Amino acid sequence: MKNLELKLKSNQIAFENFRSFIRARNYKGITSYTTPVLEFLIWTEAHGISRIINISQTDMNNYFGYITTRSNKRFNGTLSESTIKGHLISLNLLFQMLLDSGVINKTFVLPSFNRSENQHRNILTIEEIKELKSNCKNPLELSIVNIAYGCALRRTELECLNAQDVLLSKGSLVVRSGKNSKRREVPLTDTIIKELKDYIINCRPQLLKQTMQLEKAFFINAKGQRMSGEMLNDTLKYIIDKSGNKEIINKNITLHCLRASIATHLQEAGANVEFIRDFLGHTEIDTTMLYIIRRKKRLVIA
Repeated sequence: MKNLELKLKSNQIAFENFRSFIRARNYKGITSYTTPVLEFLIWTEAHGISRIINISQTDMNNYFGYITTRSNKRFNGTLSESTIKGHLISLNLLFQMLLDSGVINKTFVLPSFNRSENQHRNILTIEEIKELKSNCKNPLELSIVNIAYGCALRRTELECLNAQDVLLSKGSLVVRSGKNSKRREVPLTDTIIKELKDYIINCRPQLLKQTMQLEKAFFINAKGQRMSGEMLNDTLKYIIDKSGNKEIINKNITLHCLRASIATHLQEAGANVEFIRDFLGHTEIDTTMLYIIRRKKRLVIA
């Protein structure tokens, strides 16, 4: 757009409020958030939308079509995937601000955008998670599902988890060196505590009898040794196959899909972005917003 200026006073106010909203949260690169919002508001004016509260889900779908096909002003072709995702993140933050301030009473579902199919991860519903847990044949399998889903650990974090990191008395689990060497403490629900205790007291000691060495790993195999990430993932696939549920099987679920599932379920339950960011161990809120953008399930009518 040649003229990046807003004509409507209400949009000018909304834009300035959004700029203050971003600054108050100390997000890095303020213009990377504000420029997409400015472009969106100018687009609404060009399409005869005089007030933000008049924006419909159809308008949002049309804008998505525009932003994913518009030409790149600096290079040949269309906008890059990362730029489009940046636009979606900014718009989600805009609508969250408007929702929190009472300007609108419902937010919008923005379509997901992934050019690379291999970046897509399926998720399980809460009922499917329950079915998965019901098909675990022993405390070890149940603990893998509990920690991958209920604690949202990455595959490498599951593999590196040590027995001393599971603090049942405190009701928490410590990830000592997550992605980017970030430490975090994850709360445990009463149900997970009870089921992990069964593994720690009744299952793990039996597995340790297979070796004379003291193994500090939390997840250990039949030989009393630390389970690899591949073996943990294979165990999950075994549980899924054992369920016989074709819908779950066809989703090609991995350990990371369980992490994505809990992120979606937390968002649907009303958890704010900051809580989900800390729970997942993301360094930047941008990464958390991508989870929400891709997997938001609420059906919203403006």
